[in-house]
Amino acid sequence: MKMAKIVILLIMGFVFYGEAPCSVNEYQASYSEVKKLYETSEYARCIDESSKIIQTSEKSFIETNNYISLANLYELQADCLERKGDIDQAVEVLQGLLEKMQQSLPQDYAAGIMLKVGHIYKRAGLYSNALSNFKKVEEKYNNIFPDRFAKYARKNYDDVASKQVAVISGEVVLEDKDSYEDVTIKVFNGFEESEAKTLKKGEYSISLFSSTPHTGFALYACKKGYNPYLVTKVFDGSPKIVMEKIQLNKLQKKDLGVVAGVVFVPVSGGKIKSHHGIAGFKKYKIKFTKLSESTGGKEASKGDVIIVSSNDDGVYTTSLAAGLYLMKNEGGEKMFKVKSGEVRILNIMQGGIMVD
Repeated sequence: MKMAKIVILLIMGFVFYGEAPCSVNEYQASYSEVKKLYETSEYARCIDESSKIIQTSEKSFIETNNYISLANLYELQADCLERKGDIDQAVEVLQGLLEKMQQSLPQDYAAGIMLKVGHIYKRAGLYSNALSNFKKVEEKYNNIFPDRFAKYARKNYDDVASKQVAVISGEVVLEDKDSYEDVTIKVFNGFEESEAKTLKKGEYSISLFSSTPHTGFALYACKKGYNPYLVTKVFDGSPKIVMEKIQLNKLQKKDLGVVAGVVFVPVSGGKIKSHHGIAGFKKYKIKFTKLSESTGGKEASKGDVIIVSSNDDGVYTTSLAAGLYLMKNEGGEKMFKVKSGEVRILNIMQGGIMVD
């Protein structure tokens, strides 16, 4: 074997030479070991070890047209990220894979990856994103795989669409502009979330999914550089809901970011009558601690503790300096980053899921 440079990389006891595994069998064995990490819920380690294989071997995989092996590693990373709850990152990994190698992968494999993105959104309750994805798959592969991927995409599209219980519409204006397009609108019912963008005149239409009458939902309007708008409502069962006009005002301090959300109690189930949505919203104190990024979030900056209270409708909003933060509450803790001029939505569940 000709090797200008020998690099020995130990991954779970398997040896790699040069920029690629020294044999197909060794690669398959190593992949199997990495997958075991996923199967035993060691997601962070699985991502780390598969990244090492990709970093070491990606160039060789591409040069030898071994795209499937490389794609399998990216898929495994996406699976780990989804299990960790990092839905956006999981989707980014798969979409990055398609952008990089769609022309090189077999068409049925690429179609499967696109479907997988839709299923990630569906499982996460991000139904509007799931609908958009399944529609794209059907349109793209209707002539190539009409009885396979296109048909399956349509079936999933119809399944998600059937969960729509209402259409919410309204209008958003911006404090300093005449064009109001591209404001992000989100609706959250405690379990599922849908998302839409405003059109040029600020009008929007967005779906409410799976909620039963007399449960609550929250609606958000967000745009970079503006204070967000949040409101909580009770779903009365009407298939059409018209909201009051929303005005977003500019952030006064552009070096700050905004964190906002709702504190809610979810409800699901019921033997006599089914319930699904938000049972109520709570007034609650939320603690944010600024962390030191230089230590990877292991040390808190002294004195940088912010306490924020939600109002009677469960809504809270606060401006924070850009940086790394830890949010703590009774339900657990979450580390997150704040970026200047941007809005971060963090909803907080309080109490167990209520089932009668």
